[in-house]
Amino acid sequence: MVEDDPLSLEVIVRIIKRTGCTVDKARNGKDAVQLADQHQYALIIMDCSLPLMDGMEATQAIRNLQAPSAKAIIIGVTGNPAIEFDECLDAGMNGFLRKPARIDDYLQLVNQWIKGAPPVDSTSPSS
Repeated sequence: MVEDDPLSLEVIVRIIKRTGCTVDKARNGKDAVQLADQHQYALIIMDCSLPLMDGMEATQAIRNLQAPSAKAIIIGVTGNPAIEFDECLDAGMNGFLRKPARIDDYLQLVNQWIKGAPPVDSTSPSS
């Protein structure tokens, strides 16, 4: 999970850990690239607006690594209305999530991309 806001980072990490996944944290794009070079990740949730290296640049740098994480699923997350889905795809991301995101949105990411489960229907009463 790559997020520069400490509170958001902790909340999202707690949500994702509920799925049984292990989560590493990075607070900027440079740290995300370094972690991706050192570890193998299946999913990277990347804030698009980060210090030191933004999420788009970090995604491109990860895609250029010779490490297994270069093939990880990378999902862009942003609250910036100027950032569009196509920009994320052009940077090498696999998907996009607009903030503010709900708990179910993050759970759906893990279920859809990692666990291969059908997407969560966040409109159903059991969600």
